[in-house]
Amino acid sequence: MNTIALPTTAVRSRLLALTLAAGLALAACGGSDADAEADHHGESSTVPVPTGADAIVIEVDADSGAPATQTVALGSTVSMHVVSETEQEFHLHDYDVENSGTDVTLTFVADHAGSFALESHEGDTLLFTLVVE
Repeated sequence: MNTIALPTTAVRSRLLALTLAAGLALAACGGSDADAEADHHGESSTVPVPTGADAIVIEVDADSGAPATQTVALGSTVSMHVVSETEQEFHLHDYDVENSGTDVTLTFVADHAGSFALESHEGDTLLFTLVVE
């Protein structure tokens, strides 16, 4: 009859420690789909969108009454700085980026092409049109 040698307590402890370490490493690398989705949609993101010298900064005066249009390249990091005399909720359609206040910044990666309206939820007022090509 053959006998099977069982690992010693020390070997079992090491195997358990390695298994736990591998599991923790894999868990740390993971993220939810919501985190990935939020990353390219802006301020509501749990993962910050990089800003810096390469970011396109767009100034929007919500009180001007004259909606402007600007074109940016597909894949650009865009930072829209919106100011208003009254507190409002600002929303960039199709990117689902929004923020409230009198001086807000919406930062996102322009990762899909088209024409997108920046509006105030106060009266659904068009403030700006972003064109991504």
